[in-house]
Amino acid sequence: MRLKMIVVDLELTRRQRCFGGLGLVAAVVLATSAAFAAPTAFVAGSTLKAADLNANFAELHARLTTLEAEPTYLVSTSSVAQTGPGSGDLVYDHVEVELTPGTWFVEGSGTLHTNIEDAVQLALWDQTNLVEVPASRGPASLSVRRSESGCAPNQCMPAPGSASSVITVTTATKIRIKAIRLSGTAVTLGAADGLALAPLNRIWAVRLR
Repeated sequence: MRLKMIVVDLELTRRQRCFGGLGLVAAVVLATSAAFAAPTAFVAGSTLKAADLNANFAELHARLTTLEAEPTYLVSTSSVAQTGPGSGDLVYDHVEVELTPGTWFVEGSGTLHTNIEDAVQLALWDQTNLVEVPASRGPASLSVRRSESGCAPNQCMPAPGSASSVITVTTATKIRIKAIRLSGTAVTLGAADGLALAPLNRIWAVRLR
């Protein structure tokens, strides 16, 4: 952040200097904010006018009110197990965050397992536009057999999954997590038999700007 110093040389009464000093401090504070575009920009030698100062403060108040009204942190969790079709991946229905316009960091996590030994991944899913969020896939994990005889239905050993991405949206957008199997298995998100590497399937988001 860059601090811009402002020098104002005025001949004022004591009362005017008092109010002028407050205005000068306000102008310096406003100048330190890179994201704030004040209606009036003061420069050296400028005359401080009440109307200009009031307009700057009104703009700042409006921006702060908007920021306070918008969510900055979202989270959704569920312990419900859901199994996808044997021929496809699974978009998990039980966790979802709705992003308002802006830029967000979003991360999802959960426990995945399959009906036969297979590699699995987690990704973020744009439920509003029905597309996978680009470059959101996490590392692959292996849902392995519990014994030499293989896995009971959807009961191979669970594997942890995570996915994350920085997402910029211009309209309200709902984001979920998607479980991906790398071969022809049926993948489950959540532990149907009580085994879980994480207590909850979870998605959370934090506003960046």
